[in-house]
Parts: sequence; C-alpha cells; structure tokens
Amino acid sequence: MKLVDHGNPATSPNDIQIPIVRRSPWKATSHDVMELASSLCSELVESTPLKSAKVVVEAEAEDTVMANLVALQETRLGSRIDGIRETLSLLESAMEREPVIAARLMASLYPLAGQALLHEVCDAIDIWIYECHPAELVEAFSRKAEGIASGPMGKKYLEWARVIDNLLARQGM
Repeated sequence: MKLVDHGNPATSPNDIQIPIVRRSPWKATSHDVMELASSLCSELVESTPLKSAKVVVEAEAEDTVMANLVALQETRLGSRIDGIRETLSLLESAMEREPVIAARLMASLYPLAGQALLHEVCDAIDIWIYECHPAELVEAFSRKAEGIASGPMGKKYLEWARVIDNLLARQGM
C-alpha cells in the first residue's frame, strides 16, 4: 500500500483522504483502501503477522479501513450486524499477538457498533481496551480525541486515555 502525498494532484476521482500522524492529509484510492482491508482480514483470519494493520495504524487510517473491513464481512455474512460481530471476533484473536494495534482497530470499530446499536460489542471493546491498557494507547487515543474534539467519540477516546493512564499510574508504570 502506497499512500500518496496530498500535495500531488488526485490520480482518481475515488481518492480518499487519510490523515497521518503529522496531521498532514494524505490520500489513497478507494481500491488501495479495500485492498488493505482485504489483506488485514486475511491476516486476522489466518493469525499471521499484522503487517497491513501496522500500515493502517501508522497512517492513522483505522476508521477508513475498519469501515471497509466491516463491509467485507457484511458482504460475506449477509448482514451488517454479523459483519461487525465477526470483525470484533477477529480483532479479539489478534489481541494476544498485537495488543496495541488490535486495540486501536477495536476503537475504530466502536462507533460502527454503536450506530448498529450493538451495545454488547461496544462493552466488549471497552473491556478489551481497559484490560490490555499499554501506555502507547494513552498518546494515540489523546491524539485521536484532539482530531475529533467534539462529539461522543472524542469524549470516548479521552475516557479511554484517562482510564488507561490511571490504571498505569496505579501500577506504578
């Protein structure tokens, strides 16, 4: 997957913006995003290293790719609800291998589950994030909250960052 610098002219009318850590907008074609979502799905199903997921997280493109991954599962399983539940199951299996990456991807699944009124999925994501609570998530979630300052997801990212920070402080980390 090659992300194209936003300063270059669009190569396709289907280009989408993907923010990266530097807060400089980059873009990838919708084909690139679907390809990345498909690769990520294969890595999750086959329990192989999460190379695609690392690209997604480094580009802070979790939301875009997660929406596409859920769409792939929805197409495969026949319903959005089943697609979201299956995506959570795949991410749960990745928690042992790559907890930071899996937690960040779960965080991007959270609003999709909320929109589908899958409160049990939202609750499961909360539990997984609080249980794994690596320090890297505090900074990542704080940055994400800054990027979407208003709204319920901005508040949720701040809540996750604060709770994890408090857990780490209690553990003396």
